[in-house]
Amino acid sequence: MLSEAVRVLAPGGRLGLKVLNGAPVLAAFRETDREEREGVIVTISRWLEPGHARMIEKVIVRGPRGNGEYERNQQLYRVDELCSALEQTGLTGVQVFASSNFATFEPTASETMWVFGERRARRRPKGGDLSAILPPCGLVR
Repeated sequence: MLSEAVRVLAPGGRLGLKVLNGAPVLAAFRETDREEREGVIVTISRWLEPGHARMIEKVIVRGPRGNGEYERNQQLYRVDELCSALEQTGLTGVQVFASSNFATFEPTASETMWVFGERRARRRPKGGDLSAILPPCGLVR
């Protein structure tokens, strides 16, 4: 998916992603959760796919308006893995923040990664690129 997203960007185009930070999820992994609110009960069962950093969740919702079961598969990236993957697809100036308002990202504590990068331009775009205003890939302090 990343390579396709970068492929459709014009040279100098920018990409922003919001991704779950896998590090705190793996550090405090919970196999089950249950929540009840206003007569609706949500039960979540989780497991990790062997040999991969992929979490699979089975979500069961029961309530007055009906019942349902859903399955969600989610790749759990760590910040270094995601930065590397984005740079390999051709993005430059990759930066990671904890929120959309550019809060400092903490690798072991931030729940999400807001990642921004720019597709390599054939020539330097007028007005500069992200690297002109942001430090190199990694954590912004």
